Formats: sequence, structure tokens, C-alpha cells
Amino acid sequence: MTGRVLGKGLAGNGPSETTYLVVDGIDARVHHVEFPDATRLDGLQRGMIVEVTPPITQPRMVDLNILGNTDGTGIYNPSTHLARIRDRFTEQGKGPEAYIRSHVRRLEALRRAGHVQRVHAEHWTGPSRRFCLSEALPTTARSPE
Repeated sequence: MTGRVLGKGLAGNGPSETTYLVVDGIDARVHHVEFPDATRLDGLQRGMIVEVTPPITQPRMVDLNILGNTDGTGIYNPSTHLARIRDRFTEQGKGPEAYIRSHVRRLEALRRAGHVQRVHAEHWTGPSRRFCLSEALPTTARSPE
């Protein structure tokens, strides 16, 4: 949902308070959206254009591929993954290097969100749970033009 911010505030009382955003959507409707994490709305001001998307609740395919190609200690090594897929991808006419680069881009996003660590270009460590950026990435916003 995309629209212009009409206002924001707190809803509820005590420890169960949530932050809400009122958006005049491009669908000509006014939307009331609640956010359990108020820091996601820091910097948003009335009149800004925002896009609100549902949180990611399932791991992405790339996340499952990364987890499936970690060693027993939770370390992901892009060159080891590339060696595993190179012949199969080449036979299929696919670019294995581009495929691995997409995994590294995802790991960079997860690193910025604090979910994984890059020891060096060929060594990534992270939690052995599923990856999910829904709590880590801010709402997309831009100033009106």
C-alpha cells in the first residue's frame, strides 16, 4: 500500500503500546497501520510518501539455499557452494557465478540487519535459524516532490 502520511501516534496503554501510522492511500482510502516496533517509524513526517508492505513471515528460497549450504558449524562459504553447483548450472545454461552473487547480496542485507557476520569474503557466520528481515528493515519513505 502506497500513500501520503497523515499522522502517527501511539495506540494502547502500558507495555502493549503499539505505534500507528495513518496513510492516505493512492487507492483513495485512509489506512490505519500498526507497528509493534516504534523505531521503524523514526524520521517519518506528515506529508511523506510511504510504501507499507506486509512483514516477511516465511524464509525466502535464497535463505533456505544459504542454510542448506552451510557446513556443520554454521559457516557459509560462497566458493564451496559455487563448486557444488558449477557443473549442473553450466549444463543447464545458467550462470552459477550470478547465482552465488545473489546469495552474497542477500547475506550483505542480512549483515546490515545484524543477522549474520562476514568474517571475510569467503566466510559468513550466522544463526542456524531461518533468516527474516521483516523486523530489521525500515518502512520505505521519501519526501513529497
